[in-house]
Amino acid sequence: MLTNMMLMVAATAAYSDLTVAPAAAADPIVCRREEITGSRVAKRRVCRPRSEWAQLRNATRDTTDQLIRAATQGARESR
Repeated sequence: MLTNMMLMVAATAAYSDLTVAPAAAADPIVCRREEITGSRVAKRRVCRPRSEWAQLRNATRDTTDQLIRAATQGARESR
């Protein structure tokens, strides 16, 4: 009984978080076609909010920068 009540409270809290997002409605959905790894022809359509595309772009750039720094640092240390 207590477990069911806790689940109901958690579900209500999660639902209220989802519904209180008017700013998300202003973030337009952008769809892109991405190649499927291992296929030369097949592509899939991926739709995400514009802000999420920006986050992915920034994360990719940060990871690339880290890899380049690690590679150049390793090259300098091996001399």
